[in-house]
Amino acid sequence: MKSKSALLASASLWVGAAVTWPAAAGVLFDNGAAIERSNYCDQQNAQCLGIGWNIYDDFTLSADSNVSGFTYNTYWDEGSSADYTGTRWSFWNGNPLLNFASGPLFSGDLLGTLSAGHADSTLVTVTGLNLDLTAGQYWLGTSNDVRSHVSDDVKSHSSDVTVYAYTNNHLSNASQSNNAGHFYNVELPDAAFTIEGTQSTQTEVPEPGSLLLFGAALAGLGLLRRRRARTG
Repeated sequence: MKSKSALLASASLWVGAAVTWPAAAGVLFDNGAAIERSNYCDQQNAQCLGIGWNIYDDFTLSADSNVSGFTYNTYWDEGSSADYTGTRWSFWNGNPLLNFASGPLFSGDLLGTLSAGHADSTLVTVTGLNLDLTAGQYWLGTSNDVRSHVSDDVKSHSSDVTVYAYTNNHLSNASQSNNAGHFYNVELPDAAFTIEGTQSTQTEVPEPGSLLLFGAALAGLGLLRRRRARTG
């Protein structure tokens, strides 16, 4: 007859299978803090040749993730945070410089929240996304929607409304295009931004065969206890 210790050993035997579970929400990618203003527009509905401008930069996800939002830094050359009306955003699975015609994976307009950022910049925090992305490299596109009356106060191209913020990672992967996909500036210093969300994690759970073995071991342990109770 198996001993009690042997049955317990059988009961503790697990043959695991990987199953994904969501982890706590947090920063999935951080491209670095803002250090200074650029001279490149990142806004809609205002000056800077009177057309919309978008800033793109790449990021990498180390595991399958659900993206719930992002942050980025910007500077006001004209107007103020009171003139902000939203963020035009896009996520790409290929460099927009080479794949603009294919379009982004996801895009939209959302109203972010504004706060003080590093180096006197404005930090824009955008939430409310629910984007499932596999591990790999992506590109984030951002542009500020601003009140149209701001353009009435701007008299020259040198007085843009908002410009993107440089970061300090010493890379030059950012680029700037208008809404039609014409890239006037490429290999710009990287932008300050983060990607927020939850990363999938793997947890070991028993396979069906292991559950049967576990149940049989528990049944054997119960039988052993009953026999000892009768003989005791």
